[in-house]
Amino acid sequence: MIERTGYQGNILPSTLQSHQQIYGQMDHRDIIDQISNSSTGDIQLDDSIDDNTRLNLESFESPGRERASEIAEFASELRQTFQGLDDAAGELNMRDRPIGESAFDRRSVQISDAEVLVEEYIESRAERGEYQIEVRELAEGQLDRTEVLEGDAPVDEAIDVSTDEDYTFAIELTDDVDENTVEELFEIEIDEEGTVRDLLDRVAEEINSRGLGVEADVISNVEDEELNEGEIRLEIASRETGAREEFEVYDITESEDEEGLMEQLGLETVTEAQDAEVVADGVSEEDVHTRGDNLYLDDGRIQLELREVGETSVEVTGDTQEIRDRIENLVGVYDRALDFLEEREQGGELGTLRDRLVNIAVSAGSELSAIGVDVYTDGRMEIDDEALEQSIEDRIETVEDTIGGNRGVASRLERVAEETLRTPPSRYVEDIFEENDDTEGIEELMELDNYAMYDVFGRNQFPTSAGSGLLFDFYF
Repeated sequence: MIERTGYQGNILPSTLQSHQQIYGQMDHRDIIDQISNSSTGDIQLDDSIDDNTRLNLESFESPGRERASEIAEFASELRQTFQGLDDAAGELNMRDRPIGESAFDRRSVQISDAEVLVEEYIESRAERGEYQIEVRELAEGQLDRTEVLEGDAPVDEAIDVSTDEDYTFAIELTDDVDENTVEELFEIEIDEEGTVRDLLDRVAEEINSRGLGVEADVISNVEDEELNEGEIRLEIASRETGAREEFEVYDITESEDEEGLMEQLGLETVTEAQDAEVVADGVSEEDVHTRGDNLYLDDGRIQLELREVGETSVEVTGDTQEIRDRIENLVGVYDRALDFLEEREQGGELGTLRDRLVNIAVSAGSELSAIGVDVYTDGRMEIDDEALEQSIEDRIETVEDTIGGNRGVASRLERVAEETLRTPPSRYVEDIFEENDDTEGIEELMELDNYAMYDVFGRNQFPTSAGSGLLFDFYF
């Protein structure tokens, strides 16, 4: 019995009556469910109480404390067992889940010649299969060049330009962000005392300062051995390869008859931008897409980076090792759930729960046995290692449908596990007490006569507030 603090006397009837009304609205299931939220049954004490009261409370043993501890332990084991089953089944279930969460979703790629191409990206649930790939041409970027000019020659002698006016040209290309066509304007002033090299350097510097998808360089015999000493030219090239890197450089003049700066320099395209050319056996031409040196198959779910011209095979498979590991884990967790239930007295809700699990395995017994998971009459499952491995290698779609499909074993087990986790523990705890003919432990939890909860003034003496939960948050 908890010792009172303060004055001794009669408990105020009105105050006690109001609390008794609250308790009267509860049954033992309410208390069991609250106890089940505790893993230890320890009393939670408020820091504000005095040392004497704390000592009395900490040394107090209620009549139902031992039973409460058993309830909390059972509820904790129940949650852990079926949370484990929920997790294990969820790792294989493909029904109503985001793509990529199931082990059956994930893919791996085997490439026979990694010098020809490599894996760039593969999406979950990409179509399994084998492709024979021939890379006939790699992608090209666009390259424009001017005529070869004498670098040290005065600009007004080398080309027909006027030193008393500015020249404007534009570069039109596709923006990398929103893929819209953009036009950049450039204005170049001709220095009457400058050389051709000065002019080309200024043009290249102006182009490169804009941060476009093109790059300009002045090339001499250092970069190109075919040029003689002193000869130079301007080159404008796309930074990336592929057809979408195409650009156009053109003069902006006041009349069509007037020659602009780029025309005077003799700028022309020497290499067209193009995507890689690829042939894939068994795949129609319209289903093979390239962009630059990237190859897209299966509507973009498979992306490969092309490295060189040549032939190679590409096989897309499931992650067979992970699938095998997850199935073995599910079988183990399922069998442990049966052990947990069979260790308790069967009948009532616990018996019904076990029957639901067993029915899932037995009803799918023939399909499971066909892929290498044997099912016994008592509902136990056992892996046939060799048969399961062979099924995953040769008949992965069948394994996927049997385990992870809409009516697969994983989907059904996960549903039962989730329903169990949502069910109040009292539904199962009551079965144990009833079958053990030991309901006194629960009834003791409702006894309030032994607790002097109020002092003479009707003040609550418990170290927890009324709002924190009745009966010490039901930890007894």
